[in-house]
Order: sequence, then structure tokens, then C-alpha cells
Amino acid sequence: RGIRKERQPISRLADEAPDTAAAARALDWLGDLRRGDGDREGARAAYAGGYRSRDPEGHRLGARGLGDLAVEDGRFVRGEALYREARAGATGVLALELDQKIANARRAHRRALAEWASWALVAAALAYFLARSRLWQRPRLGLPTEVLYVVPVYALLVIGCLARDPPVLHALWLCALWSLALITAAGLAARR
Repeated sequence: RGIRKERQPISRLADEAPDTAAAARALDWLGDLRRGDGDREGARAAYAGGYRSRDPEGHRLGARGLGDLAVEDGRFVRGEALYREARAGATGVLALELDQKIANARRAHRRALAEWASWALVAAALAYFLARSRLWQRPRLGLPTEVLYVVPVYALLVIGCLARDPPVLHALWLCALWSLALITAAGLAARR
């Protein structure tokens, strides 16, 4: 409650004195507070208010905030563009921060492209092995022996990660399932 009461004067300042440096900085601060609370739409509205400001510093801070939201949403190119816009007139610590954010957004974009390329490669390999296995032909093939060896290993890895780090558990599930699919398809193709 105390925090919400403190935010009311910030919003009031932004409403009563639009296009001033104080209002733009207040909107940036309000956006940071809302983003910290998980209110992404409220943060977006506050940053957008600063972004529309005629005050150059407020515009820069609004662009930085909108860039942060874009990068968090996985829109790395848009985030980098907003960071570059904010960087145009920035000096001092803000300029250094924006340089780092630009580099991180570019790196995250390359990483996302590599991830999509990896998924495409896995899908292509799976399709290739399934086509080579000719599952539709007789005689029907049984489960490859390789699967019987890897299932207990994958199960132990996943069980060992339970109640630990959720992103690691998610990654283990993905790797285990897709690896098991590839091993099964490759084993069936080899039998045929």
C-alpha cells in the first residue's frame, strides 16, 4: 500500500506538468517500478509517455524503457533500434549502459537465430530418419534397442533435477524428448 501511495504523486506530476524534464523522469521511474512489480502494460504506458516527451532526456529514458520491454519480449531487433535511438544523444553512464544494452540485444538476436536454425536441423533430421525407416511398410519394426538404454539414463537426469532449477529442468525435458525421438527414428531407419 505504501508503495502505491508513493506512486500517485509521480503519476500526478507527469499529468500536471507534461513535456517537462521532471515529468519525463517521473514517468521513467514509474515505468521501472511497474516493471519491477510485473505490471508490463503499466510500465509500457509510463515509458511511452516519456518517449513522447519533448524533453530530450525524457525521450531517451522512454526509449530505453521501451527497448527493455521489447528485449524481454524477444523482439531483439526492435529493442536494439530503441536503444540506438536513446544512445544518439546520451552521455556519461547512460551512454555506457546503452552501449552494453545494444551489444546484449544483438547477441541475444544471434542466439535466437541459432536456436531456430538448430530446431530446423533437428526437425529435418527427424523427417529424414522417419522417411528412411518407411514406417508404413511391412513388416512392422519393433522398438530399437538403443531406446531401452537411453530411457533410464534420461529418466535419472530428469529426476535428479526435480525441485531444482526450473529452466534447467525444462531444458532437460526438451533435450530428452527430442533426443529420444531422433534415436528412435535413426534406429528404425537403420533396421530397415
